[in-house]
Amino acid sequence: MPVEPEQPGLSAATPRSPFRGPVTSPARVERARSLSARTDGLPSLNRLAELAAQLLGVESGQVSVIAEQQRVMGGSGLAAATVGVASDPSDSLCLLPVEDGGPVAIGDTRADDRARGLSAVRSGAAASYLGVPLRSDGHVVGSLCVFDTAERTWSPDDVRLLEQLAEPALAELELAALESTYEEDRVVWQLAVDAAGVGAFDWELATGELRWDERLLEVFGTDRDSFGGTIEAFDALVHPDDRDRVGAALNDAIATCGAYAAEYRVTRPDGTLRWVAARGHAIAGPDGTAVRVIGAAYDTTSVREGEARVARTLEAMPTAFYHLDREWRFTYANPEARRLLGGISSDPVGHVVWELFPATVGSDFEHYYRGAVESGRPRSFEAYYPRRSTAGSRSAAGRRPTGSRSTSSRSPSAVSRRTCSPARPAAPSCSPTSRAR
Repeated sequence: MPVEPEQPGLSAATPRSPFRGPVTSPARVERARSLSARTDGLPSLNRLAELAAQLLGVESGQVSVIAEQQRVMGGSGLAAATVGVASDPSDSLCLLPVEDGGPVAIGDTRADDRARGLSAVRSGAAASYLGVPLRSDGHVVGSLCVFDTAERTWSPDDVRLLEQLAEPALAELELAALESTYEEDRVVWQLAVDAAGVGAFDWELATGELRWDERLLEVFGTDRDSFGGTIEAFDALVHPDDRDRVGAALNDAIATCGAYAAEYRVTRPDGTLRWVAARGHAIAGPDGTAVRVIGAAYDTTSVREGEARVARTLEAMPTAFYHLDREWRFTYANPEARRLLGGISSDPVGHVVWELFPATVGSDFEHYYRGAVESGRPRSFEAYYPRRSTAGSRSAAGRRPTGSRSTSSRSPSAVSRRTCSPARPAAPSCSPTSRAR
């Protein structure tokens, strides 16, 4: 095939117009960017590019993804040296299928107005070119192409063959993108786990082997050489007073192939005592019975110590304090609160405030308690319990509200001043005081 002389005005300095029309859409560019995250290319695409070149009887094959730049993701022949390289797509034949959205077959690139000014054509590397687009999520993100230093005529069968090879090429790109995303997520997850000090365990029930990762060995204050790798070795580290409870939780999970949860004390080899919380799940085998228990555990000593400090403070404080759960049940009352609520004969913990103190229903107590929970803001008020028949209750707003309600005083003619705050949604706590009237 004769070579057409280069037209005047078309040279290396004559830029083509890259990214016409929808090629510039942000969604297309973003998708292409995700498929070209592997900056070193893909060995599987090198093999596919070589296969395409061999089947079509040409020297070189290439897989390119085009975002803001073109990146060669696989190549053979003359394209092998460019794998992983990013370049300006406006000087690439591979942009043509992306712009056109369909196959581009050029038997003589120097005679084609779209191609003759491109560097690969001027250098003689691509005297003929055949490329087909790669489509992902509705976007043309790149191309699979073959080219040769000699001119040639492309047949419809050649085009169909290359289009068929484009499908596995795209599949390899999408698989690599998924693996890259998974690896990024795994690294982020691992960093979060490491930061939280969470360790993992895996107990094979058939063999009895109990595997701990390095983080969990650290939590228990031991090392791989010292830890026996059995459930008995684990039991030896659990505080004697907690062993039966932990064992029962594990047995229940195994029997039901269900969840395992326990918080317990461990005695480290150096004699120090730590609190550990564990969560896991028993995994069923083919016959439906448990074959392993996997899970995670972490040190909760600082939380326990903090709770203990708070409890000591609440127990010693001269102000009454109590807490209600989401069902309005007393979950805690310090000594002063028990004294203030002393008009009842039983411990308030476990009782519903409205049942224990029926006169609070419909009163300012209920109004302010529910208002604190619903608004998430503290409430401060004064009210009589039981309500006086001749006078309304006085209230003073201004302190942080809480959605806990309960107040009682031993004298029927007492006024109670409360500050209620929601400790968490629908779980109020109150600090009541009382004075006789």
